[in-house]
Amino acid sequence: MTGEGGAALAGASVQVKGTTNGTTTDNNGNFSITAPNANVTLLISSIGYDQQEVAVAGKTDLTVALTTSTKIMDQVVVIGYGTASKRDLTGSITKISGKEISDKPNTNPVASLQSK
Repeated sequence: MTGEGGAALAGASVQVKGTTNGTTTDNNGNFSITAPNANVTLLISSIGYDQQEVAVAGKTDLTVALTTSTKIMDQVVVIGYGTASKRDLTGSITKISGKEISDKPNTNPVASLQSK
């Protein structure tokens, strides 16, 4: 599995389409997955790249190169349990530096975020 420029793509998600059977690529972009039969389709995705569907068609070795996504990443906000577009948010958003939290004497870092 490679990304832009032919570099190995670690941590890419590989899933057998229509099942919950999946795995991720290792640091060298390699993966191993058990499929129910030899004619399945794999869904391959990674952050910053477009998802690809690859037909296995009985092959045991695959070479896949993901293409960089053209989606605008600054319009996506990562939240604790998923993602949302900036336009869909109803609450306020603020940035708090690590220094603002680390200099508070709380044992719970979340408590340091109160009233920020």
